[in-house]
Amino acid sequence: MEGRGIKLRFITEITKDNLRHCKEMMEFAELRHLDGIKGNFAVSDKGYVATARLQQEQPIVQVISSNVMAMVEQNQYLFETLWQKAVLAEQKVREIEQGGRMETTEVLNGTESVFAKTAQVTASAKKEIAGVADQSMPSMIMGVEQTLQMLVDAVNRGVKARVVTEITRDNIQHVKELMKLAELRHMEGIRGNFGIYDRKEYMATSVVQEGQPIAQLLYSNVDGMVKQQYFVFDMLWARALPAEDRIKQIEEGIEPYYAMSLSDPEEIGKAIGKSFKSSTAIMVYSGTGSMQMIRDRFFDGYRQVAALHKEGRHGGIRWLVTVSSENKDLVREFIGIGVQVRHTRYQSPLTFALDGRALYSTVEEGLDGAAISANFFVTNEPAYRRQFAALFDELWDDATDAMDKIKDIEAGIISETKVVDNPAKIEHLYKDMMGKARAEIMLLIQTPDASRLCKAKKAGPETDTAAGVVAARQGPALD
Repeated sequence: MEGRGIKLRFITEITKDNLRHCKEMMEFAELRHLDGIKGNFAVSDKGYVATARLQQEQPIVQVISSNVMAMVEQNQYLFETLWQKAVLAEQKVREIEQGGRMETTEVLNGTESVFAKTAQVTASAKKEIAGVADQSMPSMIMGVEQTLQMLVDAVNRGVKARVVTEITRDNIQHVKELMKLAELRHMEGIRGNFGIYDRKEYMATSVVQEGQPIAQLLYSNVDGMVKQQYFVFDMLWARALPAEDRIKQIEEGIEPYYAMSLSDPEEIGKAIGKSFKSSTAIMVYSGTGSMQMIRDRFFDGYRQVAALHKEGRHGGIRWLVTVSSENKDLVREFIGIGVQVRHTRYQSPLTFALDGRALYSTVEEGLDGAAISANFFVTNEPAYRRQFAALFDELWDDATDAMDKIKDIEAGIISETKVVDNPAKIEHLYKDMMGKARAEIMLLIQTPDASRLCKAKKAGPETDTAAGVVAARQGPALD
């Protein structure tokens, strides 16, 4: 047949007992291994032959033969399906000869096949079962007796079970029961279901129906895939909330804590829109770009919040910004709708806002108009909120009324406050102040420095000796 160019393909179960014969077959045919093969048939492009039984080194005594194309095509399809599921003979031979395990990935269909595989893998677990499950899985485990018993048996053998799932009001009772067998943690919006067994085997399913057995399963013991999925589990486990805390949140009506980073402009826009609608009081520290973006996209919402404040139904809006000749008209618009705005001399690319429920922050770099930053952090963690609220209050107390700053700008008055810690510059500042004085110089000075004051008075404003005491603290020198 080889001389005629005919290709030979065999599927069989390769074992220690038939290994020698299989290796001989591999010299003239392409061979693959499949566990548990039952039956014997051959199919070509023209015919089909089958026998129910083969005896070692004995001739075949009975066959079924057919050249009916419907039967030929049906068995060709069956062979190709099995061929795809089978593994290379070389791999199986290597496994037998080296005493290792054969790496394989397969999809199982039907509740019986799925249950058999799940039972086999769970029964072989010795140390750990690590799983990720959507909110339907706790109900499925507790509702399907056979599945529950598999887990009970594993735990009784000393296997540690850990599961990350989404705990909701609907599945909380099943979760409480499952917590008697496994350590559970909560993560919002979990999708998909998979388990890793002793970090050696991996099983996954996409569809779980409440109280119903699983009908389709992906299985793999390929080392790379198992390690990858365990890494995913480990990452989710570290970020998830202990089940006890989530149950307390649900039963006591506490809003769950969250911290998330948004990069999609549409999602960021939704978060900003939601913030002022659900706010109790708003505090904003920003640059001009963020203020312009709010003006272009969310001004009506802020106008409504300011109106609620006037009616005594909201804590109001306080805004810190560095007022300049470039943004004074924009600032005046916000003041016009009832926003309390103060001028701060401290400029920073960091922009943050608090709405009474959450903190929103980003870094403003060249932001202008309707643009939204590509990195936006949102959290309702109390520690973050307290820290930024304290920072805002400190900056607010140190700031000046924005309208006063606008009046100074429009009157051409350049007001300046500096923190100076260089002695030479301090002396120069005192001399400059004395030189520019026209009517009176008033000094407050402690007693030990009185002699220096007298010397400065006698010497006059042009003296090289500066009198006075400067109380300085560290900080940026800004308008």
